[in-house]
Amino acid sequence: MPAALNGYGHRRGLGRREGTLQRVRIVRMIGLVGLVATSLLLCSSQSFEPAPKLHRAKPEDVPPWAEQGNFRFIRIDGGQIESWKAGRTWWGDKFSAEEKDVLSHIYDRDFEQMLGLLKQAEFNWIWVTWSSGWSFKDEDENRENLKKAIARCHENGIHVSAYLSASNMFRKSAYRDDPETKKYGLWMHRIPMFYAGPTKTEPHISWDRRLADARKPGWRAYLLKKAELAVDAGVDAIMWDNMIGYNEGLAQLLDDTQRMAERKARQTGRPKVMVEANIHIAPDRFAMNDMNDVIWEEDGTGGQRAQDQILERREAALPTPEV
Repeated sequence: MPAALNGYGHRRGLGRREGTLQRVRIVRMIGLVGLVATSLLLCSSQSFEPAPKLHRAKPEDVPPWAEQGNFRFIRIDGGQIESWKAGRTWWGDKFSAEEKDVLSHIYDRDFEQMLGLLKQAEFNWIWVTWSSGWSFKDEDENRENLKKAIARCHENGIHVSAYLSASNMFRKSAYRDDPETKKYGLWMHRIPMFYAGPTKTEPHISWDRRLADARKPGWRAYLLKKAELAVDAGVDAIMWDNMIGYNEGLAQLLDDTQRMAERKARQTGRPKVMVEANIHIAPDRFAMNDMNDVIWEEDGTGGQRAQDQILERREAALPTPEV
């Protein structure tokens, strides 16, 4: 009798393990398909050329301080929303408690110390994390802290770009507080797209980070509200990251941003804010940079350079030197 019970238990245990392994295989397969699909979206087989009606960058929109050789730039990612983001993405897994604490308070408690270090190192251009995909409500405290930080930067001769994600939604936050975002998800081959990236061992899917489709006007309008708040706070440039999805939608987002920036300049009398984006410079996508006043390069050495310098070198048919 005990032997029969043990045998039954063993078979049932095997069944459970086989079922679990099968579910793991399915989840991994979905994740890999999602990663491949995201890669395909970033590396379209067809080269992108902005439509003639879309904005083209003009040298006069780049102020002298942002011209090549006149700036020293560093990115200052931070705020509570960046700490939350790190906790939901693989690159934040190894952050210590102290590092997470500093990251959370870089725009409030620790800002004056950071400002002193920026001045000591003679940086005159930074970016700050304005919006990374959380709801308006969850990002409100960060915006209030940054209004003060931006003003202090300007008082000390430091220009500021506002970093925003073009496609990221932390779905529990966004869906709860901004329920219209449920309609904006990015799909490919009937598969919902999530943020994914390589690690040293295997692809990592961030299931909390649902990707949105920039082809949907409602999503672009939602993002533009956040970007306009950054302009109202006094930033000098809008920086779009996570340019993941279909080229036509992302190009329209850049065009919408440029038109918003021009409108705000007319309304306020302030210089037009510049627009930049992390396009990922695969040859088929590079032409999208024609719409940007500034190019941010994350591929290879990284860096930031003024778009008018790029345009001049293109016209002269000279190779652009590396940063």
